Amino acid sequence: MLVLRCTQQLLRRLGKTPPTAVPESTTRLGDWYGTAFQVGRRRYGLFIPERTRLPIVLEAAELRRLSAALPERLGQVLAILGVDPRAIAEERAAMTEVVFAPTRSRSLLGSLNDFVSMARVWMSRRYPIPLLELSLDLAEVPVGPLKFARPCDVTPELLGRQAATDTAARVELVIAASRGRTALCLRLDGGGWVSLRAAPFWGLVPGEIVVVHPASEWDDAGRRYLAGEIESERLDVKALGLTPLRLEDRGEWDPMEEYWGEDGDPIAEWAKPIIARGPRPSFEMEQVLPGMDLDDPDGDPICRSNDLKDAGDPAGAEEMLMDLCEADLRCLDAHAHLGNLMFDLGAELAIRHYEVGVRIGELSLGEHFDGVLPWGLIDNRPFLRCLYGYGLCLWRLERFDEAGDVFERILWLNPSDNQGARIVIDAVRAWHPWTPEAY
Repeated sequence: MLVLRCTQQLLRRLGKTPPTAVPESTTRLGDWYGTAFQVGRRRYGLFIPERTRLPIVLEAAELRRLSAALPERLGQVLAILGVDPRAIAEERAAMTEVVFAPTRSRSLLGSLNDFVSMARVWMSRRYPIPLLELSLDLAEVPVGPLKFARPCDVTPELLGRQAATDTAARVELVIAASRGRTALCLRLDGGGWVSLRAAPFWGLVPGEIVVVHPASEWDDAGRRYLAGEIESERLDVKALGLTPLRLEDRGEWDPMEEYWGEDGDPIAEWAKPIIARGPRPSFEMEQVLPGMDLDDPDGDPICRSNDLKDAGDPAGAEEMLMDLCEADLRCLDAHAHLGNLMFDLGAELAIRHYEVGVRIGELSLGEHFDGVLPWGLIDNRPFLRCLYGYGLCLWRLERFDEAGDVFERILWLNPSDNQGARIVIDAVRAWHPWTPEAY
């Protein structure tokens, strides 16, 4: 027996009249509370059980068969959360008979309304989003009345977890894009695309490879999903099978034709070996920028991402950059600007974004590249941005020798130094700590 306590709005929509005497629920999750909500012109229902407040979101069409649709979706969510299959079967069996009743708890109504507010925001930002995925996202939000525990943790603890096994083979996945609590990945074993939901999730970086111990796999809304535990992560761009970015020959770079200061001024120490080396070939690295409309001056997705960041919407900016990585991991400017977004939060995560861009660019350069990548050839700028950000992070992490080598490399690649590596290299070589005013 399940007592489903609905708001008056939902009761009217369902055409249900509550009985005078309401029985007790026999489910382990207790009574359920439900409401209807709308995003744009589309209608949905959202439901939570009183004991764990695990959110379940359903389409309006599913509300017509709510007595069957709610147990079905709950079974999917519980399986993904690792609940014992026997407990799932027992809970679903207890939900076969449904009694509709009015709400009676302000606390549960408050949680219901909080989840509806979050669902509206996430759906407006990421529409369309599979409702099973949305339910799982909401389940990971701490809930005040649960002493800020998460429904995704409380529910398996109440119902019982599936016995752990170590028989599943590990899966290697390339991160293509990370959104919310889901990462779009490509299986290295040739199994195609999969959406990953895993713990720990924070800090997945496009271009990195993760090794996952899978717990469950399922299909929803035409997508393949995998849930499990991330055991390790690494950067190995050669394993990604990417086509190196083209290098276009742009003729000879001659230091005698460059500006090194006013007549009579001493030559800076960093510039002397570069000048002594003499002429070198210059190149322009191919720039990959998916979605760029050359006929639209406002069509640059990197500029649009920066506009979102400047307008106070860093999440929207990150989403746009992730779209670029998903379209082509060789979009170096996406990696550079993801690093920029993360830099204010800390160098530990930012450096990983920058390094992905650096290593992908290096596929084109080889081990003994001795040419020049002038900043004036604008398609070189994404790689140089990644390299400079990488150097700043090394400096901020007090890896001074590595940072000094990166800034010296920038000066050799782009002696005109439009980024200011010459300004910071002496402080780095002297092991002076990074400060926000340093760049």
